[in-house]
Amino acid sequence: LKMNPIQTPGVYMPKDARYFHTVKAVQFALEHDNAQDMLDWEHADCVLLGAPMVGKTAISVFLGTMGWSCANATVNPDEGLPKVLDNVDIRRVFGLISAPEAVTPDLKRKKQAQAECIECGHMDALQVLLKESGITVLDVTTMPIESAANQVIKCLDERFPDHMHVGIHCPNGSNHREGPSW
Repeated sequence: LKMNPIQTPGVYMPKDARYFHTVKAVQFALEHDNAQDMLDWEHADCVLLGAPMVGKTAISVFLGTMGWSCANATVNPDEGLPKVLDNVDIRRVFGLISAPEAVTPDLKRKKQAQAECIECGHMDALQVLLKESGITVLDVTTMPIESAANQVIKCLDERFPDHMHVGIHCPNGSNHREGPSW
C-alpha cells in the first residue's frame, strides 16, 4: 500500500458503547446458561427452554453476540416448567425441540441425553407442555444456530415492534439492537 501505519489502537475494532453492550449480552448468556441465576430471567430479552442438547447454549451465546440478553434451561416435562417463568413475559419465552427422526446412530453416540429424551417420548411431552403454556415452539432439527437465532429475533421484533427490550440497555438510550460494532 505504500502508506505509513496509522498506529492508533482500536481503529479496526473500536471499544465503543456498542462493543461493551455486546460483551454484556454475551456475559449475560453465559451467566444464565442451563438454569443458572434464574431469578434474573425477568431481565432477559428472551428465555430458551428445551430438551438436552438442542442448541440452547449456542443459540443463547449467538444471540448475545447480536446484543440480545438470553437465558436458557433444560426442561423435563415430568417436572414441569420452572416457577420463575411466572415473572417473565411469555412472549419472550421460546421452546426448542428436535424431531424423533433426528436420532441417528451417530447422534446416539454423541448426544446420548437428547437421543434418550426423544426415544422415550419426552420430546413429544415437552412440546405439548410448551404449547399448552403458550410458549412459542421452534423445531430446530435441521436449523443451523444462526437460523434458529434469527427466528427468535424475528418473533421478538414482531411482538415488540418498538424494540422494547428488558435486559441490558442499548447504547445511547436506543432500544434497537444492531449487533456488535465489528
